[in-house]
Amino acid sequence: MIAYILTIYGKVQGVFYRDFVQENAKKLHITGWVKNETDGSVSAFVQGERGNLLALIDILETGPSHADVTRIEKTALLPEESLKEFTIK
Repeated sequence: MIAYILTIYGKVQGVFYRDFVQENAKKLHITGWVKNETDGSVSAFVQGERGNLLALIDILETGPSHADVTRIEKTALLPEESLKEFTIK
């Protein structure tokens, strides 16, 4: 298992982006969390199998229909074994 903190920039608040992240993370058996940031970005801690995480990042680059993702920054972190689900903060 590997983990990343993602920061997603663009028009990603007020467009159901966090719900979109949660829905797709659950489909890919990824645990973690997602939250809005005060600067208008969205951050997410995601952990799971490498292939599933890369698939999720590909999906997040497009986002839901009203989103406009300009970039995603990805930083590797240690997994948190205590996380058993994917939540919206």
